[in-house]
Amino acid sequence: MARINKFKLPDLVSKKLNTLPNAEAILQNLQTTIRILETQKKIKLLKCLEGGTSAFLAQAITDNQQEIIVKIPLHIVEYGLAFEKELKALEKVNGKGYVKLLAYDKALKVAFLEQLGQPLGDLGYSKNRQIEIICTALKKSWIPLRESDQFPTIIGIADWFHNYVNDTWNTLSQPFSKELLTITNDYIQKRKADFNPKSAFLIHGDAHNFNILQDNSTAEESFKLIDPDGIWAEPAYDLGVIMREWADDLMINPKEKLVERLTFLHEITGIEKLPTWQWGLIQCVATGLVLLQSDQQEEGEKLLSIGESWREVDFS
Repeated sequence: MARINKFKLPDLVSKKLNTLPNAEAILQNLQTTIRILETQKKIKLLKCLEGGTSAFLAQAITDNQQEIIVKIPLHIVEYGLAFEKELKALEKVNGKGYVKLLAYDKALKVAFLEQLGQPLGDLGYSKNRQIEIICTALKKSWIPLRESDQFPTIIGIADWFHNYVNDTWNTLSQPFSKELLTITNDYIQKRKADFNPKSAFLIHGDAHNFNILQDNSTAEESFKLIDPDGIWAEPAYDLGVIMREWADDLMINPKEKLVERLTFLHEITGIEKLPTWQWGLIQCVATGLVLLQSDQQEEGEKLLSIGESWREVDFS
């Protein structure tokens, strides 16, 4: 178990570090950064937080007694989206639907964020109420962009999905049908071809119920998303993430549950069903493969089984 100064790193962070060739250098840099924060910046780190695999998170308090969250990235996140893209998205949204970025120390590569409450997934809300809460935050944060904003578009992300799905399907000795692979590739290319900057927005990219936390700054029920990928794409991409969630529920009559969830998402967001369904199937397949590669065989197989059922449905 890796330790940094007085902190024991969360299991997921430790496991991720163990896969990296420069883990020792990352740990040394993290230790130095924490020391500078506490001795030079007068920011006292109180508690290491669980959550995520790509950053060190800690509750902290400043010298003027402001409670904040300190986030220190450990490495470049998946498919080439740098930590700076996350910060750029937080800055662009400015606290409307996303956690507020209070400051960023560019030299140390440390973000200072507002402190939020518990994750939505820990609060016992019904599935549909959780979906409503996530979509409420998403709708606040879907804002139009211009090329000059320089966010990565869905075109590059679609290429990543295509390469990852096909390479991993071969690496893992074809863990699902050739038919599902073909339709997944077709949908990836369809969503790529349909990208239109005029109808695209800044999207989150991974809006699930543990990436959204209570906002305790208001008396009204409110939640904010964390860890945005910062992508210029159609909002249906975000809804595709929601489509793959609560896999146990989807395993019971998956075709009926597909229609039920699609209809519910359409009713509360107004987003068309077809792109949401296509992104949902893509997410089931890609996330299922990620889980298989992460030794989460049972959960991965659930998503791939759902994908096999969904490929037989025709919404075109």
